[in-house]
Amino acid sequence: MDHEGVDPARLTALGESAGGLLVAAAVNHAPGLFRSVVLKVPFVDVLNTMRDQSLPLTIHEYDEWGNPCDRPTFYSLFRLDPYVQLGLQPKLDTLPNMLGTQLVVAFADHSNTR
Repeated sequence: MDHEGVDPARLTALGESAGGLLVAAAVNHAPGLFRSVVLKVPFVDVLNTMRDQSLPLTIHEYDEWGNPCDRPTFYSLFRLDPYVQLGLQPKLDTLPNMLGTQLVVAFADHSNTR
């Protein structure tokens, strides 16, 4: 690290929801950069989630994330997806200590109610 005052041996990152995606992707890209990470309710299985059109929010998220049925979007999500990229890591023992939390997020569709 070239920035004065930052010690990689003490650097911790925190990400929540889509921020967890960003942190997890950064860890996969540069595992030696962080000492530890905390992922709170991380959105880390982007590709599988966005391909499942039966999930209530998936199609509504296409404006933000793109439709993975579109080939360029699929490859962009593939390169970003921490869940997929973790399986491509040559050595998992190089990853920092991680704490992940998960909540079940309830969704109710009231669009058809009067």
